[in-house]
Amino acid sequence: MQPIAPLPSALVAHLRSGCTIQTLAQVVEELVANSLDACATEVSAELAFGSGQLAVSVHDNGSGIPGADFACLAERYCTSKLRSARELDCGVVSLGYRGEALASIAECSVMEVTSKAGGAFETHTKLLSSGSVLKQGLALQQRQRQGTSVCVRDFLFNRPVSRRVLLELGARKELDACRECVLQLALAHPGTVFLLSDALQRRTLLKLPKGRSMVEYTILNNRPVHGGPAAKVLGLGITLQGLTTEARVLDLEALAGGAHGVLVPPGLSRAHLASAWPLPQVARKFLPVVCCTGVLAIVDQHAADERVCLERLRAQALSEDNLPSRPASERLARPQRLDMGPRDLLALTMHAQRLRAWGWRWCAEPSSGSATLTHAACLLGVTLGATELQLFLGQLQATAGAGTLPPGVARVLAARACRTAVKFGDAVPPAAASRLLADLAQTALCFSCAHGRPTAAPLADLTPLRAAAAARRSRAWFGSPRSASAARVDARVPLGILHERLIAALGTARLVPVGPG
Repeated sequence: MQPIAPLPSALVAHLRSGCTIQTLAQVVEELVANSLDACATEVSAELAFGSGQLAVSVHDNGSGIPGADFACLAERYCTSKLRSARELDCGVVSLGYRGEALASIAECSVMEVTSKAGGAFETHTKLLSSGSVLKQGLALQQRQRQGTSVCVRDFLFNRPVSRRVLLELGARKELDACRECVLQLALAHPGTVFLLSDALQRRTLLKLPKGRSMVEYTILNNRPVHGGPAAKVLGLGITLQGLTTEARVLDLEALAGGAHGVLVPPGLSRAHLASAWPLPQVARKFLPVVCCTGVLAIVDQHAADERVCLERLRAQALSEDNLPSRPASERLARPQRLDMGPRDLLALTMHAQRLRAWGWRWCAEPSSGSATLTHAACLLGVTLGATELQLFLGQLQATAGAGTLPPGVARVLAARACRTAVKFGDAVPPAAASRLLADLAQTALCFSCAHGRPTAAPLADLTPLRAAAAARRSRAWFGSPRSASAARVDARVPLGILHERLIAALGTARLVPVGPG
């Protein structure tokens, strides 16, 4: 693992993240994720909720933290898991990489980190309170083996309102949330032993030995997908039994790895959109689509329809040379004075023909160095007055006359396209989704809406799944259960048939989130 170091300022600005820790479950999730990133094979967590206590302790046998890294430990935007934006493009394999979690936890608690790195003799410790370092150096009590212990006490002590709200939720609800967080992380790491206990009640909340048998889940990028939009997008709501007797987990990355492939998708092209067929909506906001090349992508239904509406409006309102197809001018009841200098008046004279083509009319007053606007341009029922004229004139001056579309016109077209486009929450039937994809592929700027927001993004490349199925067709991974209570692994269905079922599921409408059991 790389040393802990601050992220470059450009990368921090690129991530634009903000981590807020408000519950014990979030603390447990972040600390256990750090243990897993440190390649720990044993992780234990102790919780204390109630009697005025809010505390968490997580212990692991991971790679540990070298003493030289303690200076940057728990400092915001300091991490050992990321160095450059190029690593983001290649795909981050760790569960965390922004360098914010420990700093956020330390700001609202008393946190002590004790660690012994692999191959080191000394154990180092760091004590923080409200984000400030109280103590740092060699630990008084040395660890016998490598690993890290993180103890969080007096959680939210400096945020009394949040602490009171959390305590009012009750111990049972919060402990259940902690248990669920650990369980979800454990599903993707069947080779790790997990232990979660309640320190106050002295009882075990969760104990997962190595090589355990689990309920079926879908794992993508080391995180479980078991319901909600992500599971619907992947199309894995059909009942699929476990892959092996050790862990009933459908790990798409491992499956693709059998064919020496990765699921990192390539960039999208216009041809991808033209050849895509839609899957059912996700949360009435997004349209998952599968391209003929095997790329699974997601389409923002509002942004996509906004782009289609914008180019349709432009075709109706503008001619081929980006001038109004039907110029409209509205006489102003009260003429508007244009305060201009000699340079502005010269530009007004030079570009008079183009300005009048949009419908603006004025009376110049060279002696006073000003002009009076008498007629305003009118587009789609919207009046473009003196402000819009001066903005367009400034654009023409800045671009030496190359500016073709007045800013006011672009704003009116974008606003009208936004209002008429499909909204979040609107149902989009399959036939309408197919038409939207076809229309989007025909637009000039198919990958951004009128306001610059992306219309579509690639999610995964399913081609490695096909390659894995062809290379390992003889292997039997799982089959369909004979009844709803079936829990045994049916090893008689070859992977080729499994792959066909998976691809068929991606094209069906019966997409139900996968859940435990």
